Amino acid sequence: VGDGKVCAQLGTKDQPAASCLAIRKANPSAVSTLFWLKAGTDTVQIYCDMTTDGGGWMRIDYAADLIVQAWLPKAAGFQTLSAPFPTVLTAPQIAALQAVATEGRQTYVGQCHNLPHYYNAKTSGWDYAIGFTFANGTTTATGLKSYAPHDVVVQLDGCKQPQNSPALPNQTTFLIKSKNVPVVNVAVRVGEWYQPKLGTPLKSNPAWLR
Repeated sequence: VGDGKVCAQLGTKDQPAASCLAIRKANPSAVSTLFWLKAGTDTVQIYCDMTTDGGGWMRIDYAADLIVQAWLPKAAGFQTLSAPFPTVLTAPQIAALQAVATEGRQTYVGQCHNLPHYYNAKTSGWDYAIGFTFANGTTTATGLKSYAPHDVVVQLDGCKQPQNSPALPNQTTFLIKSKNVPVVNVAVRVGEWYQPKLGTPLKSNPAWLR
């Protein structure tokens, strides 16, 4: 960017870009690294992936993992966790980046201990399929096989109860494609006597917007 005489690198603190894709388009040789972007009235430092699927992806990081632990139910039925997942960026900053994005993706890894996240072998159904809450407040279905109209695919169902194979890891992996990511909460089916034990490695599974 510049005035035709003096040029400055786009994506610096002095010249923040609107998105990683804007940097990629302005400089096709840009490498994956941290850049400065505009997020509403704020300027934030974001890691840009310039290689995957053509590049231009903005990484939305979490501040901490959800450590596997028992969650006390408030009542029988689907319950969301008492606190949303902590993100490095604020909610308004994420909303500003979502506003300039047209697509998004995220892998969600549901760790469990005898807790089905999707298919429940005991009932031969999906009545325990967890639900997701996205950063913009949108929620998915719960307890159903399909997440339509949301694009959510179960890549690995390792939390069947009982597990059909000891070779399966104790986790279920979901691939979510939506510009509404990141996931900020999940809804889990519990009983008044049942304390579900779950967690997720959030820091190693950030959301991506482009």
